[in-house]
Amino acid sequence: EAAGARVGMARDGDEAIAGDDYPPQGCDGPPFRDVNGDGLAGFGPGLPEGTLARDELQARIDLANVARADLLLSIHINSFVDADGAPIEIAASQTFYTDETTWGASATADLAADVQAGTVAGLSEAPYERQDRGTEAKNFYIVAPPLLKTTSARPDPWKQPTRGALMPAVLSEV
Repeated sequence: EAAGARVGMARDGDEAIAGDDYPPQGCDGPPFRDVNGDGLAGFGPGLPEGTLARDELQARIDLANVARADLLLSIHINSFVDADGAPIEIAASQTFYTDETTWGASATADLAADVQAGTVAGLSEAPYERQDRGTEAKNFYIVAPPLLKTTSARPDPWKQPTRGALMPAVLSEV
């Protein structure tokens, strides 16, 4: 924003876009919606693992598409645990992109490199150990193009969006 970019936030807190009705976690928001059109919504017995996550990620892609965004930057914060589930006190960043684009792989690869470099530079003074894991072309749901037919490289339609981003998209794990 300081450099003149217009920023649209999908959310600025820990609330869901595809529905937030999850009483065991204290959520009493709207009911879950089938955003990606697979006929499934929410979570629980009888639903494939990740149903809610797929609807939530599809909602974020759709927001960027409707806003006619120039790029989609999805920021996630991973935590690391050991084999026993105990937290590992380390920080790492990595940025993912797809190399399956109609506008050329360099558009997303260059964006990923810039985001990763900015993240690393921004955290260079952090008072803890951190790793720079670089960038990688990987079709995670938020950056993947829609899966029109399965292939040996992309055999699982559950891991691909119904509607992909209509702009370069990257996923930054900070």
